[in-house]
Amino acid sequence: SKLVQALDIGMGANCIFPLLGHRAYGWKFVGADIDSTAVRTAKGLVQANDLAKAIKCRLQLNAEHIFHDIIKDTEIFDLVVCNPPFHSSEEKARKASKRKWKNLGKNPNTGFNFKGKSSELAYPGGERAFVSKMIEESQDYKEQVLWFTSLISNKKHLDNLQKQIEYYKARFKVLEMQHGQKQSRILAWTYTSVSKEMKWKKQIFKDQ
Repeated sequence: SKLVQALDIGMGANCIFPLLGHRAYGWKFVGADIDSTAVRTAKGLVQANDLAKAIKCRLQLNAEHIFHDIIKDTEIFDLVVCNPPFHSSEEKARKASKRKWKNLGKNPNTGFNFKGKSSELAYPGGERAFVSKMIEESQDYKEQVLWFTSLISNKKHLDNLQKQIEYYKARFKVLEMQHGQKQSRILAWTYTSVSKEMKWKKQIFKDQ
């Protein structure tokens, strides 16, 4: 059997998906981020946990790219995970955080409602544009990635994103999730046929 190879787009300074994914399932990860400070901090966490052989941290140097320059020509990933930026600008992210703090009865000038940097919170066009860019670039890696996935916080974005996936002749699934009052979902898509996917999975899980 082989270890699951996963790619985390926008891993952030805390490198949470790779650290949890390796600790819980033994998966190997590549984590990518556009923020050099976040990558440097994530590398420090990986080294502190003696996981340099299991988790690689890469800096995306081009703000126009998501997968390009991150996925190397010879690499194969079983899974891509992503928690995309929510807002279309840092200013909108700050306003949203102020509203949330106010609704919680707290000082609205406290700052962001979670410890995210501006690159994690905002992207021109917001969540829909970011995931749309992911789908567009994913075509170039259809032979190197089994499943591409992204969290989707705004359900209104799903229809257009699903249509884009269908246009590129990929299969997709939507996994609904609920945490207390918060509802979200994961959008997953693949260019791999069902029969080829089964063979791919057998290679992962055989002898386990």
